Amino acid sequence: MALRHTDSFDDRTSNANVQRDYDVVFQGASSTVTISAGNGRNGTAALKLATTLGSTLSAGYVQRRVPASGQTYIAHFSWKTNVLPTAAYGIHSIMDGGTIQFWLRLNTDGTISAMSGTTVLGSSTATIATSTEYYFSLKVVVDTTTGTVDLDVYNAGTPTTFLTLTGQNTCASAVEQWTSFRHGWNSGNTAGQTANTT
Repeated sequence: MALRHTDSFDDRTSNANVQRDYDVVFQGASSTVTISAGNGRNGTAALKLATTLGSTLSAGYVQRRVPASGQTYIAHFSWKTNVLPTAAYGIHSIMDGGTIQFWLRLNTDGTISAMSGTTVLGSSTATIATSTEYYFSLKVVVDTTTGTVDLDVYNAGTPTTFLTLTGQNTCASAVEQWTSFRHGWNSGNTAGQTANTT
């Protein structure tokens, strides 16, 4: 296992800074992806993903390709949303080529679901609240039969285990690997929903 990417939006001042480091900065017809000064967890900048019109065209994310990286994926990121969605939407995913292998879904009640394709692998009983900074610690093993998902979510330094799943099919493609990650949301239709991530 090797470190494939590390980043923080704390020091970003413009979208050009983001476009330099990511292969894809995607904005749906009714969404915006911008650097937002002062909204990061340290009072610095954050990546802001906002739906402005309330449409099914509300995807907004950054995506980074890496060399084929084996089965194990580990990510740490912060997340804050100002409202819970009226339709569940994805907030983080890993891909093999153009196929999303695994993704995290924020549900309308603040719970988090582990997803592979359209299959719900498991859902948390713990919830996240609006206007609160959370730090996600995620580990996924991509496998057709023995995949695992571990998700701990920290609030003010205190961890809560959201998901511990074993014996899962976390592989939606024909190959048990990941070649890119996508950070942000890629579905949902809630007018005015925003999320900040650092």
